[in-house]
Formats: sequence, C-alpha cells, structure tokens
Amino acid sequence: MAKKRSPSPNNEGVSDALARIYATRVPQIDLKQEIMSALHSIARQQRCAIKNFHWQTYPLSFHWVELDGAEGQFSLLIEEGSPFAALCRAVPPVGEKLDFFDDQSFAEAADSIQAPFSFIPAASLGKDLTAADRAFVANLSDRHASDLKYWKPETVGDVVFNFWD
Repeated sequence: MAKKRSPSPNNEGVSDALARIYATRVPQIDLKQEIMSALHSIARQQRCAIKNFHWQTYPLSFHWVELDGAEGQFSLLIEEGSPFAALCRAVPPVGEKLDFFDDQSFAEAADSIQAPFSFIPAASLGKDLTAADRAFVANLSDRHASDLKYWKPETVGDVVFNFWD
C-alpha cells in the first residue's frame, strides 16, 4: 500500500481537474449499480448501444464502457476513485495516448438524470502538467511520486486516466 504524504497546504496553480478528482476518493466500484443504471439511461437518451462494460483491472486507473453511436464506436471512462468521467474516441492498447473529446449532449444527459459522475472537459485533460500539478500529485503518496518519475506523464489526462502498473 502506498504511503500517504501530508496534504499540500496550498493548491494554488493546480489544475482544477486534478484538485477536484483528488479532493474526495471513493472507490467507484462501490457505486456499481448506480453507475450501470445511469449508463443505460444515458445510452437510451443518446441512442447508443452499450457493447461492453469493464470494471477497472490492473493496470488501468479507470472503468470504461464501449459504446456504439451514430458517429461510430467510442468509450466513456470513469476514474476508479472519483466521480469523474470523460469521453474517448476509443481505448487504445496499453501505453498509447487516449484521445479525449467532448459531447455536450452526454454531459446534459448525465446531469438530467443526476448520474453519479460528471464529465471533465477534454481541454482540461489535454492541459500540460504544470510544476504545481506535479508537486500536488507527488505529494499525494510515495506511489504517486514514483509514478511521476517513472512514467513521466505530460498532461492532466495522463495522470487521471492511465495504464501504469
């Protein structure tokens, strides 16, 4: 188990997405029934078909659902320990960059049913990690600090949705 470090006294300059994600950590698998129900409702509203749902497994840091929509296949990712989601054009093989995108109608559908998650804008996930972001993440635990050094993430999305082991 990773040793927790003392919280940073100041989150000034830290990406809003990172600060919100790590503010409350609740294993999302504990909300499995609520998440599944919300996803089925959103898929119906969006006229999408759910192909597969994958609960987080090593080395992923997220749960993901494969969807078929009018524009083709895409994925909805849910961070394993926070109620935040993102849309991705596909889930590539381990180690490749995720291609995040926004769909306002998905966010509105999630809001309308009070889904147990909310969407992080693709622009927030695509932001380069700042020095403040790196210090914030490194301060979360020894494991986070080690992952930053080893994996050398470049963006907020790389930290939030990753394939690190």
